[in-house]
Amino acid sequence: MMGRGRNARLVTPMKDRVWQDKAAILIIQERPQRAPVGMTSIKAWFYFSPPKSWPKKKRAEAMKNTTIRPQGKEGDLDNLAKAILDVLQTVHLLKNDKDVVSMVVDKFFGEPERIELEIRVYE
Repeated sequence: MMGRGRNARLVTPMKDRVWQDKAAILIIQERPQRAPVGMTSIKAWFYFSPPKSWPKKKRAEAMKNTTIRPQGKEGDLDNLAKAILDVLQTVHLLKNDKDVVSMVVDKFFGEPERIELEIRVYE
């Protein structure tokens, strides 16, 4: 956030904007013809590569064991969730994030790095 009081504004860091632009392009390619309308449930799975500084054995264990989860630099769950909502609104797959009645966000180790989404609309 920049500024104070009435002049405050939110600024999205450049690396986040680049990620959101790439995600928007991929979602546009896969989205349905008609944007869903109504109460929406979203499940998002984020997959991150294990740190390169980890020994090969630990990296391999992290890839196959779902109890070893990313922590720290991969991002806070609330920030990842908000980024998904922002992208879905940008590509007009979600009219307003207030329509989301349920959201589950999980982080795992996995390659390739990716995000998997499941969107359900209750009409």
